[in-house]
Order: sequence, then structure tokens, then C-alpha cells
Amino acid sequence: MGRAVRDLEVAPGQTGPALALEDVSRQFAIAGGAMYQALDRVSFAVARGEFLAIVGPTGCGKSTILSLAAGLLRPTSGRILTFNTPLDRLNRRAAYLFQQDVLLPWKTALENVMLGPLLHRWPRGRAAEEARRWLARVGLAGFEDRFPHQLSGGMRKRVALAQSLIVGPAILLMDEPFSALDVQTRELMENDLLTLWQEERKTIVFVTHDLEEAIALSDRVLVLAAGPGTRVIGTHAITLPRPRDVTEVRLHPAFREVYRTIWAQLRGEVLRAYAAQGAPVRGGGA
Repeated sequence: MGRAVRDLEVAPGQTGPALALEDVSRQFAIAGGAMYQALDRVSFAVARGEFLAIVGPTGCGKSTILSLAAGLLRPTSGRILTFNTPLDRLNRRAAYLFQQDVLLPWKTALENVMLGPLLHRWPRGRAAEEARRWLARVGLAGFEDRFPHQLSGGMRKRVALAQSLIVGPAILLMDEPFSALDVQTRELMENDLLTLWQEERKTIVFVTHDLEEAIALSDRVLVLAAGPGTRVIGTHAITLPRPRDVTEVRLHPAFREVYRTIWAQLRGEVLRAYAAQGAPVRGGGA
């Protein structure tokens, strides 16, 4: 297979982590003029080519971290760097894959994938050629002329993935991208993502509520505390062998051990978040 076009890739010789948050805090104004402390001095770094998964209770600020990394939000304090360069505007080296696809309904799959290249002023012929190649890479050859409403949920996710990767980002930010899919389609998409990651070695920051998904996909799992004032409470290296199949890796003897270790740390935060929301607290385990 051919390599992705590298318009937004890192210049040769550029060093440092792909992404680093240094003592990043973020506040939001809420009703009555009060301030809500979403993040409190969060620090972590993501190596170039690393697959990092972030887990934590609902409302702990996972999506806020992605928005900060994308440059869509600014930290209240602290700083964010990409390849040792402070981020003070939109992160042009990153692509953001949202939980819900944002395909334009009046454009075909091909036209949707072409949008990024055309915004970057690629010649239309080159944009169409690359869009066809990327649709083929995500398994949608022959579906170029379909509109979003004519595609299944999994197919729309494949279009969105091609749309994100075609312009060659160095960093891929993914916010629960497969949560709305059925189990079988989800596993297919997870394996497709791993295949593309193995080939392209993008830096991936992957937010998920599913701890099994986080372990099956990633090199490292970052655990966040319940909000407000979310902070990093743990980081766990995942040493399961690669390449991986997300179904088969769950049967690996070390998988359950890793799961139990992380869940022991995460469970209390999940229960604390539920209690803060007034939800009934029930028992749980690995």
C-alpha cells in the first residue's frame, strides 16, 4: 500500500513528544458566575507513534483534554506542546475524530473525504485520487458515490477515518469513536484502526469508557480521577504482544491481570462520580 500524503506531518529532525500537557488546568464559567474546575494541573506526554488510551468516569474531562490538544480550547493555566512547540492556536498537526460523525449529508463519501485536501488547496484531481485511495484502504472501494444516509454506521465511521487521515496528520485524536456501533462492527473497526496504526505509526490519543477496548488497543492507559478538579491518578504500560486482534488479545493470560490492576484504581473513581450525580451505587468488579 502507498503511504499517506504528509502535508501536516512533522518536519524531519523535529524532536520531543508528539503531545505534552504540563500542569494544565481548565475552568469553565457556570450559572451564577461561579467557575467549574474541570482539570487541575494535568500533566502527561505522548511519544511520537504511541497509542495512548485515556479512561475515566463520565464527566471527568476526557473530551476537554482532547479539545485542548486540538487547540479548540485554551488552558486556564499550564501549557501544551506539540513536538516541543507551544500550542497557542489550532493544532495543525492533529486530526480530531468525534464520537458522532460530522459528514456532510449532501455530499458523497468521496466528496466528504476530499473536503480536507480541498481546504488545503490541493488540486481537485489529486484530492479525488487520494480520496479514492483512502476509501479503498478503509474497505469502501465501490462506495465512493454513496451519500451518508445510504451507508451503515460502521461505513460512516470508515469515511470519517479516511477523512481524518487523508491530509497526513501526525496526531489522531479520537473521542469514543466506536461507542455507537454494534459489537461486531466495533471489533472490525478496532482491528482496522490497529492495522492502519501499524502501517502509518500515527500518534493516537484515544478516549473511551470501555476499559477492555483501551487495553486491547493501546500501548499505555492513562487513568483520570472523577471531577471536578480532574487529575491523572495512574498510567499503565500495556505489554501485550503486537500485532493484535482485539478479540483474541482478550484471551491472553495477561489481559485479565492488566484489567484487574487498572480497574482496581478506576472503580473507586467511577463510584465517586456516580454518587456525585445522585445515581444509586451498586457493587462491581473485574
